[in-house]
Parts: sequence; structure tokens; C-alpha cells
Amino acid sequence: MRHAPRGRSTGAALLHDEPLERHPGDLRPARAAHLLTVDPTPVAGTSLFGRARASLAYVPGLDGLRAIAVAAVVLYHAQQNMPSSWMPGGFLGVEVFFVISGYLITTLLVAEHERTDRIDIKQFWARRARRLLPALFAVLIVTMGIVGIGGSSSDSLREHVRAFRGTWVSAWLYLTNWYQVIAGLEYSDRLGRPSLLRHLWSLAVEEQFYLVWPIVMWFVLRRFRHRLPVVGVVFAALAGAIALVVALVYRSENLGRINFLYLSTPTRLSGLLLGSALAIFWRPWRLATASVSRHGRWTDVAGTVGLGVLVWAFLRWHLVVDGVSAVHGYDLLFRGGFLIIGIATVMMIVAVTHPGSLLASRVLSARPLVWVGKRSYGLYLWHWPVFQLTRPRGDLSLLDPSSPDVRWGWLPAL
Repeated sequence: MRHAPRGRSTGAALLHDEPLERHPGDLRPARAAHLLTVDPTPVAGTSLFGRARASLAYVPGLDGLRAIAVAAVVLYHAQQNMPSSWMPGGFLGVEVFFVISGYLITTLLVAEHERTDRIDIKQFWARRARRLLPALFAVLIVTMGIVGIGGSSSDSLREHVRAFRGTWVSAWLYLTNWYQVIAGLEYSDRLGRPSLLRHLWSLAVEEQFYLVWPIVMWFVLRRFRHRLPVVGVVFAALAGAIALVVALVYRSENLGRINFLYLSTPTRLSGLLLGSALAIFWRPWRLATASVSRHGRWTDVAGTVGLGVLVWAFLRWHLVVDGVSAVHGYDLLFRGGFLIIGIATVMMIVAVTHPGSLLASRVLSARPLVWVGKRSYGLYLWHWPVFQLTRPRGDLSLLDPSSPDVRWGWLPAL
């Protein structure tokens, strides 16, 4: 029996999907990096990439893609308090994570159903909790301790403590995104002292998806298992419909509405649904050996185009822009932009999961990228609190390696 290679990982979620290893009759958590389902034991008469039943094989290129996404987010947040930014679209790394998560979670659920003819929903939720909660709880406990200790030193900090409490409580319930919408805490606001937990909104969106999606897939696989291509089309159509609704509801001058469109779960489901649709259609382990190299060239072209789109968006797009008289939304983003990023990510996933991809084997599987990608969950959890604690007024740069606060602050994530 072959097991996936082991490696150090802090957890799963956004990005952040649970690594597994193959055991007879079940799926158990492993310490390895993130895995894709492919059976190491081919069905008689088939090649390794023939019509084997689904199992698990490690895809380092997906960790490389995670590394690009988390680096974009970290660099974006590092410049949050600065007058100008050279990566104004780095926040779109979260959308990349959403697509990856939708793809991996749906692939795992379909694979489990193909292998066991059922989906163990309780076990799925238990695995998610084991992987995600300990690291999150550590962040919540540490940040509350720091805020509690320093909260009595000044009136401004006492006010910050009062604002922090709501975010802290909602984070325990994975409702941070809805709390920020209801409380009117604009994600694009660069003024004042942002909450140490503001970045957890994206984990809330994912966890709400994880809570519902196994039930959806249980129903789909029970009722429509022989019409999965139709299901995939429906998932993709729903993603497009969400993008259309966002475009129709969007008003560039209404920052409250922009905040809702950016943070709410229904309006951010398009990436997760695109990833899920891809999981229905894209089964790279079923490729015949003879077609691997031929298809690999085309997937490399698609992946390179997708990577180019992502880099362009990271460097050129904005969430909001400063107008002549007021701040307003970035029109392209809310009028199809999220869908463009989702499709570009789908193109990259197709490339990095293809067994004959040079983009995956020579670029995105590079050890530094894989190393960062395996730690994407921890990096995401800790980077924002560290940035805010070490430069609460924007007076400390991420790129100042001499700061002991920055070095010590990164240790828990690494």
C-alpha cells in the first residue's frame, strides 16, 4: 500500500484543505500536505492514469499555487497602512483559495462516495474540526490576551478593546464575515486601528461552505450520480449567476453595499462553486498514458495564461479607489472580476494537477513555493495580527528584518 509523502503542515482551510492518506475503508487525517484523489492501485487492464477508482496522491503544484495566493494576501496587507501600494489587488489571493477549496473538497467527497458508496458527513466535519480549530483557537486566545493586557493603557486602546470583542466572539462561531457586515466594519477602511481578527472573514465563508456542502453533495450523489456532468454545468451556471447578481446590485459609490458584496457568503460562493464544478469534470487520473504528454502541453498553455491573469490582477486591480471627491468601488472587480479570477484559477488547477504538466513539475513544484504553500493556513492566520501589533500606526515596515517583534511574531506560524 502506498501512502502520500509526509511533510510538515499546520492545517487546512482556504487553502487550507485537509491532507489525507489512504487507509483501507476510510480516509484519515495525515500530517502530509494537501492531497488530490487518485488511486495508486489501477484497475486490472488500465494504466496508472486509466479508469482507476479514486484515491489519494500528493500534488505539490497545488501547494505552489497556495504559496502564490498567500504571498499576494500577505504583501497586500503589509502595505495596508501605507499611502501607496504596488500590489493593490493582492486581496484576490483569497478568491484563489476559494476555488482551490471548492475543487479539493468536492473531489474528496466524490472520491469517498465512489469508494464506499456513501459520504460520512459526521466524519467529514470531525476532520475539518481537528485540522482547523486548534490553530484558530491559538490565534483567538493569544490576541485576546494581548488586547486584554494592553487595553487599559489608553482611552484609544480601551475603545479598541470594545470593538474587538464582537469580532472575537464571532470568530469562535465562524461568523466573522456577517459580524463585519452588520457592524458596518468596512474591509477597505485603512484608517484607525483595524481589528486584529478582521482577516478571519474568509475562513468564516469557507467554514459555512464546509458545513453545508457535504449535505449538498450527499444529496447530489444519491440522486444524480449518473448525471454528474449536468450537475457540474449547474454548479458553473450558479457561479455565473452569482457574478451577474453582484454586477447588478453593485453601486460604485455605496461603500456599505460594496462591503456586503465583498464579505457575504452568498456573494462569494462563485469561486467555491467553480472549483466544485471543476471537480466534477476534471479527473486527471483517468487520462490514458498515451495522451498525457499531448494534453499536458495544452494544459500548460492554459495554466500559463491563468497565472498571467492572476499576476496582472494582483498588480493592477483594486478593491476601492480614491476618486476626485470620494472613495468608490473598482468597477471591473464587481462586474465580472471575481469570475475572471475564478476561471484563471481553474485554468491553473487543471495545469498543476495534470500528470504531464511542465508548469507543475518545473515551476509550481519548486521547493520554496511548496514549503510556503504547506504553511499557508498558519501564515494566513498569524500575519494580520502580527502586522497590526508591530506597526499599529503604520510606522513599521514588513521589509524591516531587524525588528525582533516581526521575527518573534512569525514563529507561531512557522
